[in-house]
Amino acid sequence: MGRKKVSLQWIANNASRRATFNRRRQGLIKKTSELATLCGVKVCVLVYGEKDVQPEVWPSVQEARDLIASYKATAGLQQWSKKTSHEDFLKKRIAKLQEQVKRSDRESQVRETSILLHEAMAGRRPGLVGVTPEEVLRLREVVERKMKAVQERLQRLGIEPEQQLPHAWPMIQQPQRHQHDLLSSAFAGTSSSSAGPSTASTSSHNRGVWPWN
Repeated sequence: MGRKKVSLQWIANNASRRATFNRRRQGLIKKTSELATLCGVKVCVLVYGEKDVQPEVWPSVQEARDLIASYKATAGLQQWSKKTSHEDFLKKRIAKLQEQVKRSDRESQVRETSILLHEAMAGRRPGLVGVTPEEVLRLREVVERKMKAVQERLQRLGIEPEQQLPHAWPMIQQPQRHQHDLLSSAFAGTSSSSAGPSTASTSSHNRGVWPWN
C-alpha cells in the first residue's frame, strides 16, 4: 500500500509541526550525507528552526564556512547565471499563475459570448436587454469575425452568393422582428399555394436572409 500524499501547507498544530520539522530535518541531513558519500561532492546544510537564533549546521560550522567561501570566490559570473533565490522562484511562479488566470478569463469570455450569441439569434435576448456594453462589444466582434470567415470560405470555394450576405448585427439586435417576418412569409406562402412560382421565389428569399442557410 502506497504512502498517503502529504498536503504541502503550513501545519497549524504546534506539536505536530515541531515533530514534522525534527523528522524532516534529520531526513534532509541523512540524504545530504548520502549524496556527499555516493558522489564525492562537498555539501553543507544550514537549517533554521522556527524560533532558533543559530542554525543547525552539517557537517560542521567550519566546513560550511569554507565551502561557502569557496563558492563565493569562484571566478566569473557563471555561478550566478543559474542561481535562483526563493524570492525569484515565487515571482516566477506568481507570474505563471497570473498568466494562467488571464488565459482562463479569455476562454471564459469566449464561451460566454458564444452562449450570448446563440441566445440572441434564438430570440431569447430581444434587443439585447440586460447586456453590458462590454458584452455587446465582444458580441459584435464575434459576429463580424464569423461573417468574415463565412465570406472567405465562400470565396475559396468559388461560390458566388445569389445576393450579398446581410449584416448580422441588426438581426441580433432585433431577432423578434426577423422571426415575425419569416413566419409571416411562411403563412403567406401557405395561403397562396396556388401561385407556385411566386411561393418558390418567396421561400428562396427567406432562405437568403439567414447567412447559415
